[in-house]
Amino acid sequence: MDDRKPMIKQTAVPLCALLMMLGVVLIPRDAVKPRMKVALSVWPGSEPLVLARDSGMLKGQTRVLEMPWASAVTRAFDDEVVDVAVMTLDAVCLLRAEGHRLRVLRVLDQSTGGDALIARQPISTLNELRGKRVGVDFQGTGMFLLINALEQAGMTLRDIETVPLIQPEIESLFAKGDIDAAVASEPWLSQVSTEGTSRLFDSKALKTPIYRLLVASEQAGGQFQPEIRALIKSMEVMTARLRSGGRFEGAGAVLQRQKVPLPQFISGLERWHALSTEENMALMAGEKPRLEELAREVAAQLLRHGLIPGPLPAETWIDLQFLQ
Repeated sequence: MDDRKPMIKQTAVPLCALLMMLGVVLIPRDAVKPRMKVALSVWPGSEPLVLARDSGMLKGQTRVLEMPWASAVTRAFDDEVVDVAVMTLDAVCLLRAEGHRLRVLRVLDQSTGGDALIARQPISTLNELRGKRVGVDFQGTGMFLLINALEQAGMTLRDIETVPLIQPEIESLFAKGDIDAAVASEPWLSQVSTEGTSRLFDSKALKTPIYRLLVASEQAGGQFQPEIRALIKSMEVMTARLRSGGRFEGAGAVLQRQKVPLPQFISGLERWHALSTEENMALMAGEKPRLEELAREVAAQLLRHGLIPGPLPAETWIDLQFLQ
């Protein structure tokens, strides 16, 4: 009888396990493709991304991270914690002015009333804000909307007292009388817009619109091309579902995140416009893209108010490959 066979069986399994362990150790980390991490904040126009994740449309290589407010997304992207993010054009201008190299992949939506400056009554006009306490997220799009509102009334930030906050704090700060006015975005805007408040200025009145963009790091645009294409495609599908005009699959989770009932959510769709591929091409394509012109207008205004360190660098930052 051959005694070697039991010995082979006894040693084969441990040997295979050892080889597998060595393989894990010896394979370079660069050879294992990481998951693409996407950050977004609570905003109605970002819900298609969350719906796509929850429905299973996004493969396992994409991880969608929900953050409570926009400035947290900007910080996560700036710190290279995430690869892709949903950010406003003014936030992109800030990062570019600070030297961050990035790529804008798509213009997702335009705010058509979803961002506003509101005040506690009896304040009802912009001029009445002189010397008042105005709450604003310093690193969010609120600063961009605020300086536009002030300029319309012939004022600057020096004419008011700015109070730093995050949007979930607005309701309680109003209730305690700690602020007289605040800049809010949906869904917080709907939650704090009561009979005791007045809307002084909103995004419909802006010369340069508030656009929310899909932005990638310079490296991610090349590293995650299949994942980005799948992400954009799934967003198109889910945007159509979200705007169907009635209750849609996944509505319960959306309403829970937005903290509004379905009729209010549907009526709020008019406060943001989802841009089509054709509208994206009109903004992003051409020898002198319209988006480039708008970015320089935004940056010039931010610089005038001391909100960015310098002008925008001359560089490539618009990526058309995912629109074709």
